[in-house]
Amino acid sequence: MRDPSHERLLTFPARTSAKGAPLRTLALPTEVRLTRGVQDVLLLRNRDRVAHVFGPVQLPPGQEFRLPFEQAGNYAFACPAVPGGELTVHVVPLPDPGWERLRWRLAALVNGLRTLPLVAPEG
Repeated sequence: MRDPSHERLLTFPARTSAKGAPLRTLALPTEVRLTRGVQDVLLLRNRDRVAHVFGPVQLPPGQEFRLPFEQAGNYAFACPAVPGGELTVHVVPLPDPGWERLRWRLAALVNGLRTLPLVAPEG
């Protein structure tokens, strides 16, 4: 049986602006929430034709970078592609079993449904 992924994907999408045009803000979140033990690796994926900077990492076109988090806390990264130029990663501990864990699971489900990509039906 395959282990579930501990990754949360953050993709720099392909842009339509020509090379040399001013950097425009992409549709990326300014905050990302990770849960230790469940999603504690931020997977950065660059689908763009230009390199992107994320904190100390320069991500070339077509490349991926995995950024693991071992401690709960708030981490701020410089990222010119997001509004305000900074992305905050909130790493929270996994809630204890019981009502807190159930609330956490429901919130994760709602967030997952809210961020599903809209895809038109084929036909």
